[in-house]
Amino acid sequence: MTKITDATFAFVLVISIALASTLIWFRDEPNLTENDIEITEVSQIISNSTTTTEVDINKLGDNFLAYYKANRINNYVVFKYEEANKTLLLNKREPKYFVFNNYECFRKERGTVHEALLDEYLELNEANDYYADSMHIVIDESNKRYGYFLTVSYNCKFLDDNSDYPEWTYLYGLPFYQNGTWWAYIEKDWEPVPMDVPIWYTYLATRTELEGFESTYKEWVIDALPPEIDMLDCPAEEITEDSYEIKFNINTGNAGLAYFGTFIQKDGENYSRAYFEKGFNDDVFPFPEANTTTLYGQLIERYVESENPEFKIELIVRNDYDLYADSVCVIKFSK
Repeated sequence: MTKITDATFAFVLVISIALASTLIWFRDEPNLTENDIEITEVSQIISNSTTTTEVDINKLGDNFLAYYKANRINNYVVFKYEEANKTLLLNKREPKYFVFNNYECFRKERGTVHEALLDEYLELNEANDYYADSMHIVIDESNKRYGYFLTVSYNCKFLDDNSDYPEWTYLYGLPFYQNGTWWAYIEKDWEPVPMDVPIWYTYLATRTELEGFESTYKEWVIDALPPEIDMLDCPAEEITEDSYEIKFNINTGNAGLAYFGTFIQKDGENYSRAYFEKGFNDDVFPFPEANTTTLYGQLIERYVESENPEFKIELIVRNDYDLYADSVCVIKFSK
């Protein structure tokens, strides 16, 4: 049941020209490949012999990949229509947390990333393509794209490991659905090869079944509800006073509010912005819980009495299911 907060205004934002924010949510970019790096000396080589001599490290990488693809990759993951559709729906959502077998996994959003070589070619879609290194793609005769060198996506640990420094394992790319089962690529131990190997090719991954993952799919894809913004009194007429307060309700949907942003333009130019993210700004912005509706107010001021500015206020919110809502109000001042 939706809850209306008792307070007349749970939070009031006063916007001035000095208002700014320094917090920006971002996602990690994949590491550079060997082709992006100018190498002047031999470094970072895993040697499978007792001695290591100077070599062209780019050629070394090419030789290893040729060997690996010929001897260690033995399958193409090709989806049926229903499998591709279900995989894409999940991949667009990227659950923040899930449990499988004896692991709990957390989506990796910040920090250093690395890639792992797969033992099969994974058919890519518009969502999981983000995790596939563009230099390591193969294309079949029907122009389908497949990746085999994927970026880490989840950090996982044993459910009963509550130590300060748990032993982490990693998943690469995004979960996918095939033959009635959910799968992901999990790291595996290094397997020796008869040659030296650049360090960036020494992570390996193989598929593992995600037992119980259907419940995560249901939670994040089927049942998740987006937040809503209800603008209550955006004025249709010009404002003759020196300030005006807009009022709006935010309904969180069936997950707590995780992000609130307000972005203002004055006469078509960027003027002011403020945004707050759960876990970073909890002390200055109250993040409502799931299934609640909260009333807010935002004060817009003319500042210069002789001016008749027009303000465009855009509100953006996101809940813990990474579902968004936005709303726009335009206020025109006049004398």
